[in-house]
Amino acid sequence: MKNDLISRKAIKEYINQSDLTNREKMTLHIAISNIPSTAAAPEVHGRWGEIYDPYGELEEWIHGECGRCSKEKSPYCPNCGARMDGGEGE
Repeated sequence: MKNDLISRKAIKEYINQSDLTNREKMTLHIAISNIPSTAAAPEVHGRWGEIYDPYGELEEWIHGECGRCSKEKSPYCPNCGARMDGGEGE
């Protein structure tokens, strides 16, 4: 089974729209509220920008969101941890 992060609010809204009895809905709401949560940050995507020296040679890369410069175009920003794939779905 895949360990996905899901929204309690979305689950509760889904239950409220179901054909369950009010008692069944309340039981599920209580059970969902008692499940331990996890601390997780949303996945962040970014893009490397190019920085050139005065002679037109590529000098380094910069992450446009956090401003961190890097000599190497890595798949993740070493400063903020963003996945440097250009954006979600790209």
